[in-house]
Amino acid sequence: MKLFNLFASLKQELSVTAESRDPSNRNTGPIVKIFNNPEDIEWLYAYTPESLLESTEIKPLMDKIRLAMGSRKEYFDKYLYPSIVQVALYVQKLQASESAAGKPSNVFGHHISVGGLLLHSLETMYFALNDSRLAFFNKGVMPKDRDSNLIASRITCGLAGLLHDIGKIDDPVIVTYTELNGQKIEHVYSCVESIPDWLSQVHSLPKEKVFCDGINQNPPVYLIKSWKNGRKDKHEIIAPFFLRSFITRGALKLIAKTSEQQLHNLMTAIDWRVLSFDYTNPRDNIIYNIWSVADKTL
Repeated sequence: MKLFNLFASLKQELSVTAESRDPSNRNTGPIVKIFNNPEDIEWLYAYTPESLLESTEIKPLMDKIRLAMGSRKEYFDKYLYPSIVQVALYVQKLQASESAAGKPSNVFGHHISVGGLLLHSLETMYFALNDSRLAFFNKGVMPKDRDSNLIASRITCGLAGLLHDIGKIDDPVIVTYTELNGQKIEHVYSCVESIPDWLSQVHSLPKEKVFCDGINQNPPVYLIKSWKNGRKDKHEIIAPFFLRSFITRGALKLIAKTSEQQLHNLMTAIDWRVLSFDYTNPRDNIIYNIWSVADKTL
């Protein structure tokens, strides 16, 4: 299978240090620059979650998210970090909104730079965790259960903030190309798996070979061909069906053990139309209230 030579315009996107070319640093990957003008870059590479999260733009935010859990670092490591890694794996360098001529295509557009969806998801998670410090979650909770309830509630807020836009991975039409007998074949991403997994299958490569890490030669590329029409709030409709892909079983058990209502609050915070008894009622629970404010915080 012959890949197309479509990488010239992308050389400036990636700054690879001499250390990143050293096989001994294979797991750390290159220094990745997340943000680029969406009008300047057409083809995109896949990156490891670790390289995305260690990028110069994202790493300071990751440090703030860790601090937002205060002394509860073990809870961040066990219940939040795995979800962050999975989100980075899936969203890669997608924008949060469609752009046209370097500007948002509609009044609701934001974070249109390449990598904007990952940035916005993590920003919302940070503000949700930070704001959850001021919330009172223990109304009606027995004293012996208050500490565990508070921990689960704050974790729920963080996860809701992180995942509130995860369904946006189904908004753009993402494609990659292969060549067969001189013919160009287009493959469309269906979002049921991560972009790297999809590239691995389409191009018949081991997964570790699809990443742009300063070691792989000519890894495959993908591009956003267009954005779908009529996608208003579609990212919220699809989000619940991805929960098991993005939240560990341990985190779900922790939340559900706190109370059935807590789990329901997480689900309805992400998509109230799927699970609410009355579709006409607004989302009205403390988890939704916290992340929705965080979503609008600049």
